[in-house]
Amino acid sequence: MRLYHIGISTLVKRFFFITAWIVVCGFLALYVGNVFWYFTALAFPVFLSCLLGIEFDRPLLKSLHFKHHERETADYHSLIH
Repeated sequence: MRLYHIGISTLVKRFFFITAWIVVCGFLALYVGNVFWYFTALAFPVFLSCLLGIEFDRPLLKSLHFKHHERETADYHSLIH
């Protein structure tokens, strides 16, 4: 977990998630029951992660090793004279 290390796209996605979560819980509280107002409080930790710029490590993806082909061969040398 690193602080202040997220991109703008991640930040925008998190703000969209916060907005959608509060709107959905608000409509559920209006039509289903008042207990859903308490679920809007779960948006606060996501908001704090936006403010602090927390990037969560993904240990599963780090443990997987993917081989990528290089664009140029290893013995490639540009023609510099």
